Amino acid sequence: MRLRRLAALLLLAALGLAPAFASAAEKRILGPTARVSVPETGLSFLGRVDTGAATTSIHATDIEFEEGAALEAPVGARVFFSIHDEEGQSRRLSAKVEKVQATRTSEGREERLCVYLWLELDGVRKKVLVNLNDRSAMRYALLLGRNWLEDDFLVDVARR
Repeated sequence: MRLRRLAALLLLAALGLAPAFASAAEKRILGPTARVSVPETGLSFLGRVDTGAATTSIHATDIEFEEGAALEAPVGARVFFSIHDEEGQSRRLSAKVEKVQATRTSEGREERLCVYLWLELDGVRKKVLVNLNDRSAMRYALLLGRNWLEDDFLVDVARR
């Protein structure tokens, strides 16, 4: 296996493509699911990796706006919400609404609030835009979208 990698690296270097190979080699490889933590809460989630989703999504309920927030234009308002892991533990969080995102679902289109959350996996800690969604009817409380994967991860669906 190492001999193949060395041969591939030498071939790519000869073609002037080694830097692209080197950056891919530094990325971590994920399977179709990954255990991700939300460091500020102490909760971790078995997340479904979804390269078709632009934005990461987390199971959130009890969504409330700060008093006096304009609900028709919530961007910039503080929102309070509860996140729930697959073991039934929950934590109450608050964050500023960064945007309202129109999302296609199997039932049509819906608007979701997006906030920034810190997520951590395998030594990689990132603050990413996450949409808040009631995922109680879904198998995974967390969906890892391309904004989480970008720059740090590759996906191998055959990996377990």
